[in-house]
Amino acid sequence: DYVVALGCLERTDDPALLRKAAEILEKIPEGNGSALVQAALGRAYLSSFILSKEVPLAERAKGAAERAVRLDPDLPEAQITVARVLRATGRPAEAVPILRKILGRDSGNAEAVATLAAALQGAGDSAGAEATWKHLVEMRPTWWSSHKDLGGFFFHENRYAEAAREYQRAIELNPGVHGLYYSLGAVQVRQGHFEDAIEPLKKSIEIKPSSLAWANLGTCQDLLGQFSEASNSFEKAISLSPGNYRFHVYLGDSLTWTPGQSVSARRAYEAAIPLAEGVLRVNPRDTGAMELLAQCYARVGRRDEAARLVDQAVSREPDNATVLKGAAIVSLILGRRDQSLRFLARAVERGYGTAEIRADPEFSTLRNDPGFQQLLSGASGAAEKQK
Repeated sequence: DYVVALGCLERTDDPALLRKAAEILEKIPEGNGSALVQAALGRAYLSSFILSKEVPLAERAKGAAERAVRLDPDLPEAQITVARVLRATGRPAEAVPILRKILGRDSGNAEAVATLAAALQGAGDSAGAEATWKHLVEMRPTWWSSHKDLGGFFFHENRYAEAAREYQRAIELNPGVHGLYYSLGAVQVRQGHFEDAIEPLKKSIEIKPSSLAWANLGTCQDLLGQFSEASNSFEKAISLSPGNYRFHVYLGDSLTWTPGQSVSARRAYEAAIPLAEGVLRVNPRDTGAMELLAQCYARVGRRDEAARLVDQAVSREPDNATVLKGAAIVSLILGRRDQSLRFLARAVERGYGTAEIRADPEFSTLRNDPGFQQLLSGASGAAEKQK
C-alpha cells in the first residue's frame, strides 16, 4: 500500500491521485507509528494544498511532518517533508541547510535535489535554483517530471522559449500527463500566442478535466475578449477546486468585463477574500496571494487595505514581474495611473510578456497613453535585438 501511495504522489498535478495517496496512507495499519508513512502522508497533504489552497490541508501536512521527525529524526524522507512544509509556509531559506545535509550523506537523492531547487527558488537564489534544477535533469534525463520542473522554473523567470522547450520534452517522454499541456498552454499565453494556446489547453481537458486547465483556458479567452466563455471556464475551475481563491478572482475579472455582471463580479471577489486571507495565514510571505487579495480589496472598495497590501508584496519581491504586473492592475483600479505605468515598466524590464499586457482588458484605459505605447514598443524592440 505504501508503494502504491508513492506512485500516486508522483502525479502532483492530479488532485484525485493525491487524495487516493492520502486515503491509502491513512488506512495503513499502525501507520501513525511509522515515520515513512507519516512523511509520505505529509507530502500528500501538502501537494493537495498547493493545488487546492484549502488551508486545513496545510495544517495536516505540518502535523504529519512533525510526527515523522519525532518518530525518526534522521530519516531523509521525514526531513524532506519538513523542508517542503517550510518552503510552502514561507520559510524556504530554513529548508536549504536541511536539504544540503541530506545531500551531503547521499548526493544521489533526487527528491532532496528537487526540494532543494524549489527552496533556493523560493529564497530568491535564482542562479542556485537553475543550477540545481538542471542537475536534476542530468540525474534523471528521461523522467518527464524533471523537465516539467525545469520548465516551471523558466516560466517563473519569464524565459518562455526555454520553458516551452522543457514542457515539450516532458510531453515527448509522457504524452498522457494532462498537466503538461495546461502548463505549455500557459507559456503560449504569456508569449502572446493565444490562439495556439487553446489547442494544448483543450487537449489537457480532454485527457483529464482539471481546475488549472480550465483556469488557463479562461485566461486565454479573457485575452481574446471572450468574456462570457471565460466566465464559464472559471466557473468550471471553481467547481473542481472551490477553495482556490485564484479562480474566484479570475471569475470576478471576467465578469467585470462582461456587461451587466458587476454584481456577480463583486460576489466573486467577496468569495475570494476569506480564502486568500486563509492562505496568507499559512504563508505570510505569499506575494501572489497578497497581490490578488489586494485586487479584491480594491474592487470592493477597501482601498487603504489594497494599497497597503500591494506595497507589501512589491517590497517583498521587487523583481518579481508577475507581482509587478498585479501591482499595476491594483494601482489602476485605485486611480493611480502614473504608478500603474511605473509598475508595468518594471514588469516589462524583468521580462513579462508584452503581448499579454497589450491584450489584457485591465489595461484597456491605457492603450492610447503614449507612455504605455512607448514601454511596450521599447520592450518589443529589445526582444527583437535579443533574437
